[in-house]
Amino acid sequence: MLKRLGTVLHTTPSGYIVAKIEEEQVPPLNTVVYDEDMNRVGVLLDIIGPVKSPYAVVKPSSREVRVEKGVKLYYRPPSPRRRRARKPARAAKGARKPVKHRDRKQGEQKRRRSRGGKQPRRGERRGGGGRPRGRRGSK
Repeated sequence: MLKRLGTVLHTTPSGYIVAKIEEEQVPPLNTVVYDEDMNRVGVLLDIIGPVKSPYAVVKPSSREVRVEKGVKLYYRPPSPRRRRARKPARAAKGARKPVKHRDRKQGEQKRRRSRGGKQPRRGERRGGGGRPRGRRGSK
């Protein structure tokens, strides 16, 4: 279950714990770190140093946490996330339904009927677009 993180080198004046990482694979940040007695020490804050021999900076969980030099630190590797079957997206409350093409056509027909079957006004959307027909032949 637990993997070894490394060995404590020292504690900084600000209270952070610096440990030499012994694993080849660097653990992810914000991983909880434990000591040899399975007491929670803190959280992995940062990875510093060269790539070949990195160091871990652990932020203690409280000011009372004291770790001596040479203590081994451990961490629990994150478990892979289980995939769930996707559910269809739920519409938010008050969200408008997407307009279907057929609804748009029906709306246009409804507008025409309300205007007595006349052609749409200039700038109004209609099937062919362009100028209204009433102005075509007149000068």
